[in-house]
Amino acid sequence: MRGTTRRSAAWRTLMVLAVGIAVGCGGPEFADPTEEGDRLTLGGLVYIILHDNLAQAETCGPDYASTLELDRDRFVRTFDHTISEDIVDDLPELLGGTLLPVVDDGSLPELTDAIAEAMAVMIDDELDPERTTLRSALEISQTRSVIEGSHALEAMRRVLADPMLPDRIHALAELAGESITADQDVVGAILALAARNLENVGEEGPCGDLEVEGLADTLLREEGYTPVREYGAPAWVVRADDHGNPRLLGSISAPFVDADRDGNADVDERGYPVDAAGVRIERDAFGSGDGYDDEGRAVRADGTLLYEYVDVKQTTLGHVLQMGRRALDADVHRDFIVVAEAVLGDTRACTAAEADGDPIGCVTFPDEDNPAADAVFVLMEMLRDPRAKGLIGTLAQLLQDEPELAEELLVELGKVVAAFEASELSITDRSLIETAIAVLPLLDRTFEADADGESTGHLLLDVVHELGAEERRHPVSTQIGWIVDYAQLSKDPACSEEAPDFAMSVPVDYDRPRYYTSGGTAVDNRSALEQVIELLDIANCGEVPFSGGKTVAYVALDLLADRDPSEVCSLIDVLLGVMDVGGGASDFLVGGALDLIGCDGDRVVPALRSLDALAQSGALDWLLPVAKIFKERGQLDLLIEILTFVAEDLRLDEDGDPGTNSIVRRALPPLSDLLESDAPDVLWQLLDRMQTIPARGDVGGDGTMADALVDAISLAVEEGTVQTRGGPVAETSLGRELLLPVRDITDRLRTGRARDEFDRLLDYVTSGLTETTTEGGREVLANRNLLPLGAELLDVADRVLDQPPARYACWVGEAQDGAVSLVTGRELATLVRIADRLERSSDGQVAEDWIVEMITPRPAAPDHELYGPLLQVIGGAAGSNVDTDQFGPLLRWLGDVARQRTEDGGELLASMDRLLQSDEDRVMLGIAENFLTPYDWTEENPAQAETPIESYSDIAGSVTDVTPVDAGPMCTVDPDLRLSLEDAEETLGGIVDFLQDAETGMGAIWALIGQRRDGPAARAGD
Repeated sequence: MRGTTRRSAAWRTLMVLAVGIAVGCGGPEFADPTEEGDRLTLGGLVYIILHDNLAQAETCGPDYASTLELDRDRFVRTFDHTISEDIVDDLPELLGGTLLPVVDDGSLPELTDAIAEAMAVMIDDELDPERTTLRSALEISQTRSVIEGSHALEAMRRVLADPMLPDRIHALAELAGESITADQDVVGAILALAARNLENVGEEGPCGDLEVEGLADTLLREEGYTPVREYGAPAWVVRADDHGNPRLLGSISAPFVDADRDGNADVDERGYPVDAAGVRIERDAFGSGDGYDDEGRAVRADGTLLYEYVDVKQTTLGHVLQMGRRALDADVHRDFIVVAEAVLGDTRACTAAEADGDPIGCVTFPDEDNPAADAVFVLMEMLRDPRAKGLIGTLAQLLQDEPELAEELLVELGKVVAAFEASELSITDRSLIETAIAVLPLLDRTFEADADGESTGHLLLDVVHELGAEERRHPVSTQIGWIVDYAQLSKDPACSEEAPDFAMSVPVDYDRPRYYTSGGTAVDNRSALEQVIELLDIANCGEVPFSGGKTVAYVALDLLADRDPSEVCSLIDVLLGVMDVGGGASDFLVGGALDLIGCDGDRVVPALRSLDALAQSGALDWLLPVAKIFKERGQLDLLIEILTFVAEDLRLDEDGDPGTNSIVRRALPPLSDLLESDAPDVLWQLLDRMQTIPARGDVGGDGTMADALVDAISLAVEEGTVQTRGGPVAETSLGRELLLPVRDITDRLRTGRARDEFDRLLDYVTSGLTETTTEGGREVLANRNLLPLGAELLDVADRVLDQPPARYACWVGEAQDGAVSLVTGRELATLVRIADRLERSSDGQVAEDWIVEMITPRPAAPDHELYGPLLQVIGGAAGSNVDTDQFGPLLRWLGDVARQRTEDGGELLASMDRLLQSDEDRVMLGIAENFLTPYDWTEENPAQAETPIESYSDIAGSVTDVTPVDAGPMCTVDPDLRLSLEDAEETLGGIVDFLQDAETGMGAIWALIGQRRDGPAARAGD
């Protein structure tokens, strides 16, 4: 039976080809299908040939033929629509000028051989003895889904209708021939990359599958997003219910039923919805005519929508794709190439183990000296800790429950970023990172929990929260701003609640040094904040009698921390008044006393004058509560140590070395701008909410979001033994082990001259925060959809992290190994080399432009937009309830096919290019486009418009549904006939044999064409 089927297929193909050759060699003149007459159209002739051959089939031949007769008019009209009259006139040129040359030079036979070899992998006893790929394809094809075939056909039609398609394919073919290495071209590198990455896809890892429930709903979610009109006409897809059928909108009503009350329309054994009598309901989600609206959606009798539809352009999926398009438009990928090459270093040849039997073009980035891999490892190590999980979950909850507050916070965060970018500070500044590394031990001690489990960090956050309440009565942030902006403040009386007299005050000029000379006069250009910090540092000296060896600064803070700010202000006012009255004598007496206990009175006494600005600013309202916290926890020494650290940093501006500048001094102007903005109000409001929002994850107890934030900081700064890529390191912290490779990365950016590209990358990433607009009297993000998109992504991350502890630890380890392998392995090195080649080639720009055009909405030309249909296909697949495990074998099969073509993939693309370039009148593309263009094949019911491929698929289904009963001559039709694995393998084997058969299959056809009078064989004989 199998051999007979294969011979029949070959015979039928030869007959159709004979018709084509007859047309090309001055054969019969066919009638115009649009005119009345007795002559046959081309479709009529093809019908006769096909009908007669079907009738001769050994099994059910007459039944095949009689079934086809029922669709004769449909078959003929559809064929004549596909091979229209204008195309018939061009068929001689198509055969003689287009097809024959690529047959003669072997291009077309090579393409058919490649197709046969790809299909043969599915039934190869060595590569797939269990036929898992074929089984997977059958299961997917027989699973109910909401993927709309017309959307896929329309996407294909628009690709074929693109007038630039031949030029684009030509550019790709030219690009394919460019070398990546001496033995590998661009296409070979891409195919090899795909083969390696698809090799084990879908196979369960050692930690089990990581399943994220509700991912489809997340991708197709519209709620929370602001519709973007610039995206143009909607691209509708329908949501799926649990059975894979279109989900009904609202309650389930007749003719649909829900007898089992599971919230889904009841279905039959094949998964189709049925009515109360069990009769199948045939109601597609998309169509035309009665029962459908102008946009092709199914409606009820009252005009309301029958199913749940979503405009996929306005969903999470659509917004993510548009973010990708904008990134391409901004040339982010080009900057990334430069940054990657600078950071990761020069590639090296793979070792035998790294090549894993595939040494062609194998290079990797260095493994031993790779700061990016070190940083990635530590980041993943952080995720092992429940505190990191708790912060991510808590942030996800904030974005979902308090979107307006979250947006206000992001707007103010954007102002911080903008101020940072406008300042002299830079994230690539080595001194900034060095300062951060040095301050980590101090932060560790600050966030160290005591025996009660409470840390200074938690208590400080509580104080800041209380200061937020105080802000409503006293401008705390404004007071801080005064001592940042002014070197001297003038107010009388000093301790009143009135604002200082700024006309009489002395501002700081941050464009000038901390000390300078003007007109022969020495000018102290330090802010009051700097002066107070340095006072406490200078006063950290001597041993005050009866204090147990404590310094002056310690005793002073100890005495003042418990006092009321107004009381302390009065004491300062009295002290400075006495010094003013006493003049030089007072300074001499105070200085002498300080000298006696071990201090330098000549330094401390003048520094005491800085207390005047402190008192007049009102900043004691927040300084004293902070000092009190440190005192109550016995950490005044730590507070003084922190202030000393800051003072030493400030004095870096005075060491005469232009390469060492104070980070704190450079940060003060951006801090001033921040304090003058709305950021403090938002911060206080956020802290209020942080104290009430329950923490997620393993924070435990009655923890709040504030606790989650403090715990996350403590995770980064606490000292101990940290597992790094090079092994465990004692007496360090995760933050330090992360900042060390970051410091090396900044060094490489500088030496590799990639800082400008990195800054552009950073500017693009932060532009979502820094670009704002005004809406409803509120300052909001210019891209309003970043917030709900961030909420969705964080929610997915939260669900990924919400795994059982043992499984989560295993998954993090696996992800950590994968992340490090990506940074050090051959895949990223290959990608960078491919991207670099694309960047250097003009043909690469054509390919890039094509990709951008595919995902660009065209509201002014919706009928020519590819983005809409393409997004409908992706959205339909994402929303279908097809088991993702079923796609694994198919993806692995694609990997095997890619591996087959690594050496000749470029040649096959060149063959396709020659075929298209020779088809100057676009005859082939015209036939293909017609094949995918809807056509009213019956004048009686125009609503039945369908594409020829749908029409022929339906006709073929009707014919092949005729099956023999037992072994006798009788035949019957089973409308629910499903192809078995054995039948699918038999059919696929027959097609492969036909394509590879040189005697009676496709090889015979190519040989027959080559033996024509003007063919290569004939010319060779001459």
